[in-house]
Amino acid sequence: MFESLGRGEAEEWLFPSDRRDGPLTRQAVAGRMAKWGQEAGVRLHPHRCRHTHATHAIRRGCDVFTLQCTLGQSSASTTGGYVAANPVDSSSLRLS
Repeated sequence: MFESLGRGEAEEWLFPSDRRDGPLTRQAVAGRMAKWGQEAGVRLHPHRCRHTHATHAIRRGCDVFTLQCTLGQSSASTTGGYVAANPVDSSSLRLS
């Protein structure tokens, strides 16, 4: 699941589990993020971070096909659904 994304050995997890050998489950990651968000006074969950990453990547010039590979999606149209338009942008471009 959440490996170190090429920054280390395959056994090194981005979200290691304290209770077992391997990564946290996706439910455990979501639970921790919700707790951190509550402490910071914001709604935080993995899917919101995924949307935020996609939006920032596109705004910084990442092409949709590179982003598609990064997100591990099989369709560029699915990837386009993650990208929110910025109302301040004059073009109001939305990929979908």
